[in-house]
Amino acid sequence: MREIFFKFFDEYDEFKTEDFEVSGLNYFSIIRNRLFFIAISDEYKSPATKSNSFASSILIFFKMLRSSRFLLKKKTALGISHNSFRTNLDNTIYDKALDPLLDIFGQGEGILVEMNHRISSGNEFYKNSRILPLNFIEKIASKLFKKEHSLSVDLMQKKALNELIENFCSISSKTDTQKIKRLIKSDILKFFIWIRLSRIILNLIKPKFLFTYSFSSVSTGAFIAVANSMKIKTIDIQHGPVGWQHFNYRYLKSNNENIIYPEPKFFFVWDKYSFNIMSEIIDKERLILAGNRWHKFILDLSYRNEYNFQRNKKYILYTLQPVEPIIEDFIMEAIERSKEDFIWLIRYHPRMNDQQKKQISDNLEKFTKIGVVSLDYSNNTALPEILLNCDVHITKYSGSTLEACSFKVPTVIINLMGYELYKNLEGDQLITFELNNNSENLLKSIKYLSVKNQHHSNEMDFISMNMNIDHFLSES
Repeated sequence: MREIFFKFFDEYDEFKTEDFEVSGLNYFSIIRNRLFFIAISDEYKSPATKSNSFASSILIFFKMLRSSRFLLKKKTALGISHNSFRTNLDNTIYDKALDPLLDIFGQGEGILVEMNHRISSGNEFYKNSRILPLNFIEKIASKLFKKEHSLSVDLMQKKALNELIENFCSISSKTDTQKIKRLIKSDILKFFIWIRLSRIILNLIKPKFLFTYSFSSVSTGAFIAVANSMKIKTIDIQHGPVGWQHFNYRYLKSNNENIIYPEPKFFFVWDKYSFNIMSEIIDKERLILAGNRWHKFILDLSYRNEYNFQRNKKYILYTLQPVEPIIEDFIMEAIERSKEDFIWLIRYHPRMNDQQKKQISDNLEKFTKIGVVSLDYSNNTALPEILLNCDVHITKYSGSTLEACSFKVPTVIINLMGYELYKNLEGDQLITFELNNNSENLLKSIKYLSVKNQHHSNEMDFISMNMNIDHFLSES
């Protein structure tokens, strides 16, 4: 464990900070969960935990679920959903990663497991009847499955976990040993609780496929581990950049034999670039070039957001990241200097909180009043529709870069992390890097790219990608 731990931080030296924070983002929980799975992998051989109260546990579990009635129906596909990738269009909330695939693999039905089920007034979830909300289940289940308490205490004595705690504390002088111990103990308890819960759910639904787009969380990891042990096909859906730079993917096993460890057996990727990056890490047999199904899904809908486009203006999409500064001073200068030529479509990141959004709105108010900046259209319209209507895309390092490429929309990267993620794409003439925080240079790049990009067309080959999915289905 010690060797794995320090190899991890040798490869990701930027995370060796006092509080595991990089560019305004705290990575501690993600790193902790990933290394936690590695630490328990030798001890954790089978998720088939049993208890004398198993039957009564199911009955109590049914009572906890208001919508438990539809668990009695066998479904083909199940997806594990989180808050970050929902989008609200015309008062309907979609899970842009899972809804399109549940329609395909679940024959229009499937089940969407919601770990944080919240709904705003006046809005409804797409195909609401397939939602399985699991709010507050974990707290109730922790009292129900008392056996797991002793299991978690026993595992705390394991050498690998004690080393994990010590190693975290050796990285940062600020790290509280007792706090780390409490957090990892909490991870262990959560993991075994979700082992039990996911086994109940999967035994009742008996899906052929389990989809997720975040396998770093403990709860999702438990679902994946149980599904793997039950020979259910587990599939990760690409939701951003993949490859070596994303440490979730760094420690994947090279092949798909006998995987019980909490990682998906298969990976659906958007494009050939992502396919090639991932094929350097795992066997190609585990990769399916499926395309970005959200693009096809949303463009097939009849709904479109009305917006009065001005023919004499170019439209610049800026996809934000939840790191400070959210909008740089030189971007504000560029907006000020380009009022006659450009309209800026500023799009919030899903993880930005209300306070951050208000701050951005306040800072841009003078531009929104005169129509130079749009926040409403940018944040109430599906990204594929925006990409069909914009001329240039700007970002620090957003996964929207790959989405823009699929629509042949050029992107200007303005952050070093973005350079590391996308430097291999520079040769396709859709990616430009402006890393010197200079508004004049940025505007020169934008003007050049906007003239060059005279029209847009979604040239993704969904015919061949549909064939890839059909082949995957036929082998299931």
